[in-house]
Amino acid sequence: MPGGHSPDRLRAQEPAVDFVRAFFQSDKPVAAICHGPQLFLPEVATQMRLNDNDSVAVMAEDRLLGIITERDIVRAIADDVDPQRVTANLFMSADPLTTDLDQDVSVAAIRMLD
Repeated sequence: MPGGHSPDRLRAQEPAVDFVRAFFQSDKPVAAICHGPQLFLPEVATQMRLNDNDSVAVMAEDRLLGIITERDIVRAIADDVDPQRVTANLFMSADPLTTDLDQDVSVAAIRMLD
């Protein structure tokens, strides 16, 4: 599901979350629920807490822009920014490394070291 405000509202609806959870538990494919770069840090942090995630992908038009983690949010707070005015794209880690599902974990580890 691409990022943005509509998917963000959908993620807050319990029936939608239950539907996705049922697919996941039955080993059916589930798309990542991501955030758009325009969301403010408190919105991102709230969704991370509600979904028990320590990171979320930041997407725009079906393209991975970056990833925002708990550490990124801590960094924003330590930098004394106003989280109500700072969007995810300003504190995300841009262009994260990705790999295919069928690739061996050692290949991914080597890519991360490069």
